[in-house]
Amino acid sequence: MRKMLRMENLEKYVKQLENENSTLNTKISILESDRPKWNEKENKLRDKIKELEKELAEYKAKKKFENDTENIIEKELKRKEIGENINSNMKEE
Repeated sequence: MRKMLRMENLEKYVKQLENENSTLNTKISILESDRPKWNEKENKLRDKIKELEKELAEYKAKKKFENDTENIIEKELKRKEIGENINSNMKEE
């Protein structure tokens, strides 16, 4: 009797494991079928990141150029102002 009960329990357990295995295999199949779609999406996002990084680098270069140009203009204006002050002081003397 004990052996029969043990056998029944083992058979139930085997059925349970088979059902679980089947469910997991179905989930794997679904995930595997979705993989190309997700890979494509990932590649598009990577391309977008590269594009945005390039735009950011261009923006930084443009901003640096603008700042450098502004600094040069300010220095030139100060130099010109100093030169004009020196000239006006020389004329007054």
